[in-house]
Amino acid sequence: STNKALSLMLTSYSETFKTWIFAKNGPSSSAPIARLLDFIIHPDTGIFEAIWVQSPQGMRVIFPQDVLEWNEDSIFISDETELLKTIDLPRLQKTIKKEIPLLKAKVFTEKTKLYQGEVTDFAFDTISPRLLSITVEKGFLFWRQKTIVLKSRIKKITKNGIFIEELLLKTKKEKTSEKVEKLKTKLPEMDFREIKK
Repeated sequence: STNKALSLMLTSYSETFKTWIFAKNGPSSSAPIARLLDFIIHPDTGIFEAIWVQSPQGMRVIFPQDVLEWNEDSIFISDETELLKTIDLPRLQKTIKKEIPLLKAKVFTEKTKLYQGEVTDFAFDTISPRLLSITVEKGFLFWRQKTIVLKSRIKKITKNGIFIEELLLKTKKEKTSEKVEKLKTKLPEMDFREIKK
């Protein structure tokens, strides 16, 4: 498409939900033509293949490569013809069938299957765009534990949940206790009565 001078923006689903979309070459470039609702994310690669938008004509998708500009409060595309119906896009239909919604997905450790909470948000960059991390929350009412899990730690995204690497905290504790044991054996026992004033 057109030459793009896109600047990289790191953002999240919660910050981009309902962002207004404008057409630079529309009859009225100051009036929005749609609003961002969600993303079609490939579960194996984490790549955003398309963006779900709500338009006056109903639900449509736009391709990330058609985005000319993406800033904190608006997204610009060339014109309204880039709002597409998924029914006309057989390749995208395949991803839609495979796709697993990230929000509210349950998160478990891969080997021990320990429940870690559910996804409440996810971060991405606006140029590639691809999944960078997920925000996982666990708890109830006034007590909530929030963890950011990087994409590199996500092992698989399935209909049964998102499986991540075992938690690193456990191995850190094990390592520090090993160090303490080693120190104990190395240090000679001192009898303080031997020290003369």
